[in-house]
Amino acid sequence: MPLRQPLPWALSVVVALVATVANTAPTLARAPSPTTQALAPPPTLGVVADAAAPHGVRLVQLPQTPGTHRAPLLAWGGFRDALHAEGWTYLAVYGNTTRAAETAATAAAAAAAAAAASSDSKGEADSAGEAERAAAATNAKLPASGGTGEGSSRGASNDLADHESLVAFAAGYVEAALTAVRIHEYSMNKEDGHAGWSPALAEYVQRQNAWMRGKVAAYGSTDPWWRQVGLLLQQEAGLVAGYAATAAPGQQLDADALLVLSLHSDMDTLCLLFGCTDVRGRPRVSRRGHCSVIVKSVPERRELYAAHTTWTSFNDMTRVYKLMDLPYSGVAARRLAFSSYPGNLFSTDDYYVTGADLVVTETTIDNHNDSLWTHVVPETVPTWIRTMVANRLARDGQSWAAAFARENSGTYNNEFHVVDYKAFAGASRPGQVPSGTLTIVDQMPGPLNVEVADRSAWLEEHGYWASYNRPGLPATYARANYSALVAAEGDHFSWEKTSRAQLFRALQANATDEMGLRSVMRHNRFDAGGDPLSITHQACSHGPSASNAIAERGDLTPLDAGCIVDIARQNEGAIDLKYATAALIARGTLASIAQSGPTADDQPVFVWSKSPFEEIAHAGQPDVWDFGYVTVEWGTEGS
Repeated sequence: MPLRQPLPWALSVVVALVATVANTAPTLARAPSPTTQALAPPPTLGVVADAAAPHGVRLVQLPQTPGTHRAPLLAWGGFRDALHAEGWTYLAVYGNTTRAAETAATAAAAAAAAAAASSDSKGEADSAGEAERAAAATNAKLPASGGTGEGSSRGASNDLADHESLVAFAAGYVEAALTAVRIHEYSMNKEDGHAGWSPALAEYVQRQNAWMRGKVAAYGSTDPWWRQVGLLLQQEAGLVAGYAATAAPGQQLDADALLVLSLHSDMDTLCLLFGCTDVRGRPRVSRRGHCSVIVKSVPERRELYAAHTTWTSFNDMTRVYKLMDLPYSGVAARRLAFSSYPGNLFSTDDYYVTGADLVVTETTIDNHNDSLWTHVVPETVPTWIRTMVANRLARDGQSWAAAFARENSGTYNNEFHVVDYKAFAGASRPGQVPSGTLTIVDQMPGPLNVEVADRSAWLEEHGYWASYNRPGLPATYARANYSALVAAEGDHFSWEKTSRAQLFRALQANATDEMGLRSVMRHNRFDAGGDPLSITHQACSHGPSASNAIAERGDLTPLDAGCIVDIARQNEGAIDLKYATAALIARGTLASIAQSGPTADDQPVFVWSKSPFEEIAHAGQPDVWDFGYVTVEWGTEGS
């Protein structure tokens, strides 16, 4: 079970590693590129209600032509593609929920027209739920219900609710229109996509979506949680419709292919349990959960850093940094900024800055207790949806955990870290970490298997909290059977002794400023000296693994290193770094600093044409991934 302080056995390793690191300059091996400022792209497209248009909405160019009828915008957005210059693309989507009275009649007419059209073509749509499906105009396994759960046919009886449902649809629609090319490239690059769902998996997805539709219909008008679920499902339906309307000939994707972009991480669990194949017909192998996180207190600066590096396949590096400004009623955060991917309605990394001054990150944790899989049933809500609902509704760590724990799917199990910068701002002395600053949320399958703990006192005592794909909370560690796994397979699976645990203990003291933080989070000296062989060679019989590092470079592990599958040579690496600071959060602009691309501080720059995985699809990506840091800011609320 995880321990709450370093064990005596570890002290000699840590002292030796600290001494070694001290003798090998604790600075970046290369001078970092200057930080570039990345601002919200200007809006170029909008969506308006139009009863005569397909799906009841149509696109308009922005700014609208002077002298023409200026229909009220439901949603609008802008996109800037700097993937080849900065390693990121940038998407900002805005919703208009302030003119419900003016547009409610138009919204109702649009929904009614779409429902009627569907009824003519299908001979159905007699229920409000079917009318909503017609309005969404998808043949997907997508739930399509209004934010109130009673459908847009309710018309003016609840103007705001119906309007927000249409705004959610429009937000998805404009995102698809702005990013259609990148969505197609990203979908084609994901070889382990939806290509072959087993009948059992297809049935699971259909049943889960039908169950969610029913719950939204029953409770969406009275329960803010189910209301947000319904709005997300409308946003997904809008994405499908917007892509179908704007994608170029030859680049059309069916609704399942688009759905799986958001459902992809939950699919890691579902494919393991129910079966699916990749585009080549091979059984899809569940993606091993990897990422690195540190939350670091710097008393002398009265600072608090929250940093996350994503470990994933290199062909996933079609990055989109997103702002979703959707001012729904009854939410704590109308604005969410997060690192993401084309067509994906949540982060996946996960890394978020919310309008409630929360920074939310996670690292995935695997379940090694097969008996828990019985709790993975369709009558639940996928993790990607519950994460976004919690981000919208939560004002602090405890409310985030409560929202996230509802209707636990047991898929895509993670350790989440919710950093509340409002609570930290209440510190009365240097080094103090007030209660509520750091909340840890560990998920395993089961309705009662979401463990929550305030680790603010730990953070104050030890100066940091690190996460590296091992449960940091004791009940989850026991429930997921980690003690037995360590006894059978070794320290690689241990919370205390795995390589990254040892590296974080030794290196975190260097993160006293942003340069030090970057150096720690991009650390990979698996073959460059400085890290003991007990770390670099952990779980390997003949050589070091480039996965035994805070920032993985799976492409560099020698083929003859004799490592276990989890850290053998593989198409996976630490493809970015994102971090927030108290000073950045205080700006009110949802600001973060980010770098895209595999770590190259102590290793060669990643180059596709020189990579052992060159043959893997990576359409639209740069060949050379050598980018500096960007400061991503989105303006203040209402600006």
